Amino acid sequence: MRRLRSVLVPLFVLYLVLLAVYASVQLLRSMQPLLSWVGLLLAAAGPLGYFGWNGLAKPRLEKQQPLGFTLVSGLGLAVTMTLSWRHGEAAGMIHVWAGLALIGWVGYLRWLRDD
Repeated sequence: MRRLRSVLVPLFVLYLVLLAVYASVQLLRSMQPLLSWVGLLLAAAGPLGYFGWNGLAKPRLEKQQPLGFTLVSGLGLAVTMTLSWRHGEAAGMIHVWAGLALIGWVGYLRWLRDD
């Protein structure tokens, strides 16, 4: 099980980094709808903040429920879904990418709790 985690967690972090970079580039280019890109950035920044905190700061947060990081990611998904409903095709599939980030994050938390 640890071997599977050692493969899947870095892939998930890479996915989050790619989402954050992509959303940041689109924000710098002023692509419309702007708030959808902000939502995508929030959806990726929540879990990335947790992994960054555990990698750089002490004490580690592995045994505590990271509610704040989950709220940031959930807010990002809510923003992207709202704007996807409002702008339709112009918002594209941003809400799906944000949803996958949140689903992966919740799956990671479940996996963390089972250890």
